[in-house]
Amino acid sequence: MNKIRLNKEQINEIRGYLSSKGFRDPYEVLELLDHFTCKVEDILTESPDLPFKMAVYKARLSFGLMGLHTVTSALKERTIRKYKKVF
Repeated sequence: MNKIRLNKEQINEIRGYLSSKGFRDPYEVLELLDHFTCKVEDILTESPDLPFKMAVYKARLSFGLMGLHTVTSALKERTIRKYKKVF
């Protein structure tokens, strides 16, 4: 089965959703966009007849109660560890 890839319009829709949730930092947005789009693509690959908006909804649910904040927390932690060694 071929993996479904999102088009630019769909990616921009997800980027808009992330922005509406208050994510503004460019690095956080890129990290979240990567995780979120991969999840949506996986869902659509498993269920190709599923509408895009339903796949986005399922992807949102899959991140759990803390949602995407767990991803940004991990990113911040990795960044702090990385630069703590440098400085």
